[in-house]
Amino acid sequence: MEEKEFDYINIIPFVDIMLVLLAIVLATATFIATGEIPVNLPSAKNIDERSQDPVVITIASDGQIFLNNIEIKGEIANHLKDYGRDNPVIIRADSGVFVEKLVEIIDAIKEQRFGRVSMEVVRR
Repeated sequence: MEEKEFDYINIIPFVDIMLVLLAIVLATATFIATGEIPVNLPSAKNIDERSQDPVVITIASDGQIFLNNIEIKGEIANHLKDYGRDNPVIIRADSGVFVEKLVEIIDAIKEQRFGRVSMEVVRR
C-alpha cells in the first residue's frame, strides 16, 4: 500500500491548546496585577491621600478578614498588637459587609489605641 504525503500541517489542535492557555493566563493575571483581595469599595466625595505605609484591614463580602492581605483567624486585636500605634490604619470593607462586622473591627482598632484610622473608598 502506498503512503500519501501530507501537503499541510493541521494546526487546529495547537490553536485550541493556545486558546486554553491564554484563558488561564488572563484569568490569573487580573489577581496578580492588583495583588489585593477583590472588594467592592463604597464611594465618597472627599478622599485623603496616603503618606506612610499603612496597616490595611480588608473585610471581604463573605465576612473574611485580612490584615495586609493575610487572612486572620481569631481575634484581630491580637494581630494588631504587632504594629506601632503611629501607623495609619486603613479599613477596606466591601459595600455589602454587615455593619456589625465593621463595628467589630473598628472596636478592635480603638482597643489598640491607633490614632489615625480611615476607610478606603472610591471617588464618586
